[in-house]
Amino acid sequence: MSNFEIREQMKRRKLFFRGKYVAAFNDCMWRPYIYPFCTPQGVCVIHEASVDHPFHNGIFFAHRCVAVREWDVIDFWLPTYSPSAVASSGRVICRERTWEESGESTIEFREHSEWQDALAVPIIEQTTVYGFRCGETVNSVRIQTELKASMPLVFKQTKEAFLAVRIADTFCVDNGGRMVDADGGENEAGTFDKTSAWVDAQGFAGGLTAGLAVQQPENRDPIPWFTRDYGLIGINQFRSGPELPLDVGESSTMDVTMAAHDGDETNDELQEVLAGR
Repeated sequence: MSNFEIREQMKRRKLFFRGKYVAAFNDCMWRPYIYPFCTPQGVCVIHEASVDHPFHNGIFFAHRCVAVREWDVIDFWLPTYSPSAVASSGRVICRERTWEESGESTIEFREHSEWQDALAVPIIEQTTVYGFRCGETVNSVRIQTELKASMPLVFKQTKEAFLAVRIADTFCVDNGGRMVDADGGENEAGTFDKTSAWVDAQGFAGGLTAGLAVQQPENRDPIPWFTRDYGLIGINQFRSGPELPLDVGESSTMDVTMAAHDGDETNDELQEVLAGR
């Protein structure tokens, strides 16, 4: 008998492990995203959309400045309605989402999406595998993605890209939470622009200590962390690195692990996950 159950409720595709809610896949008008993402004790460690940043949607992919056709700049970060939008806004549309169990405590979701310009013309094909592993004190997800160009384009430099997660309000430093990295740096002042092996946002919810750890991408040079005390963690090689031109069929990849954990960063099971065991 399977330990996993998939339920489609309230326009969410929900993942349960041994009857406990782990995560859900969602599709809003401008992108697919994950929300919630829960620890084994049921604490949700991420935020679906804040009042100040309604386009920060759980765990999501985006890019503020994608140049195509030598003259058009497409914004996949801010939706069109935003008063801050300065470029034509694109959308990311999920075309297919499938899943397959790979073990007693592991399951993989495969998501195929299109990044479209304001006229619904596909410019990027994205394939992402979300590999969930459910444990006693840690639920982790390994996120492996490939973005393949459907037309010549350039990922321009911007501070607002690429893979990001909005932390639950109760865990934000501004609201009494704490952020720490693998080298002992704390909060935005001690973690921003550093290249530590991981960053962990943690706090209290319902009398429980819990948090979300985000690991540096695999198989590439470390990327300086984009952290905010108001509750954002971003992995963005386009903030300080060079722009990336892609011809048709060329691609960019990323491989990142996130872990929703009970307890703080000293959790032994969490440290095993972060060590790749």
